[in-house]
Amino acid sequence: MKTSYFSVALLALVVFASGCGPSLEQRREEIDKSMKSWIGKSENELVARWGVPSKTYKTNDGTRELTYIYKHTSSSPGYSWVDYWGNVHYSHPVRHQKTTERSFTVDQTGTIVDYHWEGF
Repeated sequence: MKTSYFSVALLALVVFASGCGPSLEQRREEIDKSMKSWIGKSENELVARWGVPSKTYKTNDGTRELTYIYKHTSSSPGYSWVDYWGNVHYSHPVRHQKTTERSFTVDQTGTIVDYHWEGF
């Protein structure tokens, strides 16, 4: 009987969690739309809004690449559980880190002409 209640609760949790937040495709579209909105604006506007870029690269044709790098860190706490025989087990806390990059190409006049991005 315990197994059936657990199964139903687990299934309900999965269904509930799958309905939360945007899908990966929706998230990609949001990021792309946001990045695309900078096309035609000036480098000065970008820096005023986003701050100084993490990296800048000048190409041979005079354009520049401005890259913003963000590192997101989170952690999951450790937990303990008791097995069937009464033994206590512990898990270690886990630290998660992901990196996102947002890059803009700026032409010789200081206008943003292209972009690319990686990570969510």
